Amino acid sequence: MKVGKGWNRSAVSLGLLSLAASIFAPAMAAANTADAQTPTVAQTQRDLCRQVFRERLEGLVIYQEPSPYSFAVGGVGVNQQVTLVPDFVNLVGPDGQNWIQISAPVPGYISNGYTGGQSNLVYCSFATTTDGVPVAPAPVPTPGDLCRVVIQPKGLAVRQSPDPASAVVGGVGYNETLLLESEATFPGPDGRLWVPIVSPISGYVSSGYGSAGSNLGGCS
Repeated sequence: MKVGKGWNRSAVSLGLLSLAASIFAPAMAAANTADAQTPTVAQTQRDLCRQVFRERLEGLVIYQEPSPYSFAVGGVGVNQQVTLVPDFVNLVGPDGQNWIQISAPVPGYISNGYTGGQSNLVYCSFATTTDGVPVAPAPVPTPGDLCRVVIQPKGLAVRQSPDPASAVVGGVGYNETLLLESEATFPGPDGRLWVPIVSPISGYVSSGYGSAGSNLGGCS
């Protein structure tokens, strides 16, 4: 009888061990598989990294919504990097352009061009120095870099193109702020210089006659 009881206890113990193995083995295998399939943070960042195409010389404006009529929240220059949001998609805006949502350098939307045309973005090139250290990306323009204050007492008209005969699409009052699309200037037929703006409305304003002084000052 003692031998029988000992045998029974051994059989029960072996049964419990077998049951435990059958329960935990698949779970451990699944965990190992998940670990193997989970991308690293660096891989994810690389997958979502894009650069502004080198032929897009004026860079790109970052908008709050996927529309050129939305509020501008920043900008990125040519060859500079942006980070797409996970599961990004192309959104067709009211102007027919494709828009992509980004999370950096500031959250917002940028234009990726028109369907069938040249994309405004390319995959990032992760250059390294001879010692293998990644090269730091160029500084990204911020709204502060492109912010200006109207110092012309009469305010400024916002025109559709850099020409005093162009249609007026809005205006910016004295001491009000605006956001440049870029630091490019366009000489008009009357000798005035014009700059493109994206906020409070898209268009062009006169920055003055150059040597005679500017209609715009820096934001404090």
